[in-house]
Amino acid sequence: MAPAKPVLPAIPSNKSQDPAHVMDFPTLNLGYEPCSKKEMNMVDLDINVFGLDEIVGSTKPIAVVIVSHGWANKAAQMENFASGMFHEIRRLGAEGKARVTRDVIIVTLDQRNHGKRRLKKDQLSYKNNPLRLTAMATTLKGGAQDHQLIMAYLEDYLFPHGERHIAEYMATGVSLGGHLLWRLMKEDPRIRVAVPIISCPPDSLVLVHTAHWRANGTLGTNAMYYPKHVREFYEDSTPDGVWVGRKILALHGDLDQVVPPVFSEASWPKVVAEAGRDSTEQVIQPGVGHICTPEMVRRASEWFYRWGACADAERGAKL
Repeated sequence: MAPAKPVLPAIPSNKSQDPAHVMDFPTLNLGYEPCSKKEMNMVDLDINVFGLDEIVGSTKPIAVVIVSHGWANKAAQMENFASGMFHEIRRLGAEGKARVTRDVIIVTLDQRNHGKRRLKKDQLSYKNNPLRLTAMATTLKGGAQDHQLIMAYLEDYLFPHGERHIAEYMATGVSLGGHLLWRLMKEDPRIRVAVPIISCPPDSLVLVHTAHWRANGTLGTNAMYYPKHVREFYEDSTPDGVWVGRKILALHGDLDQVVPPVFSEASWPKVVAEAGRDSTEQVIQPGVGHICTPEMVRRASEWFYRWGACADAERGAKL
């Protein structure tokens, strides 16, 4: 019997995709009207803050959800996502299923060399691009630094006189944004509550991103560079204990050919073992490819409501 052919992830493309892999951004508002939006910049980092007007007059501590988009997308495309999530969290709070002690606002930003930050030719493309892995590692590392900058100074930009306090930063990201989020959690303990979407833990990402070149024997050649620091970025194992105390909801599509859920199988058990079964959940949505869906936005909103907005979240509040 011939050995089983290894599963290879599909090469992502923003052209000629089947319907299961085409994102329908407008539906991510979950049917809600847009919430308030404040455009601002932190030196040269432009960000968008959603929901500030709606919490004027409140004295509650604030929890922030940072939202990261995927490759070849931009922050402007995530506005429906942000509004839908903001209103859904508020709806859950209004229903009174758990005591809400924090206001929640949403922040979006462009990834490095995306959207308004696009200055150079896309270095993340696969075609005839030996710098693909080097550029990806740089993008993920830089994106994590952008999140850390926001966490360090957003409160001072929004409330220069100490009018309000940001008690916690949470995060979600789609595809490239999800990979960034996993990397951020690996390096920074401040992200306690997270919802990575159509992505995989760091120890599995190396399998996804290097699979094609390993299979054809060109990894580390002039066809695809794999230099020392990039190799370390991908292959350094996540230290024991990183996932302890985290609240992680991982969302996938069962038809995803770009980051197939099977690639997370080796890493997810460690996440569950360290964070705990009550603090982790993996949901694979049937009939869905490499996209974020309204159902995923709803589930993410419930997660941030449960663990970020409610006083009894740590005692295991149930929706």
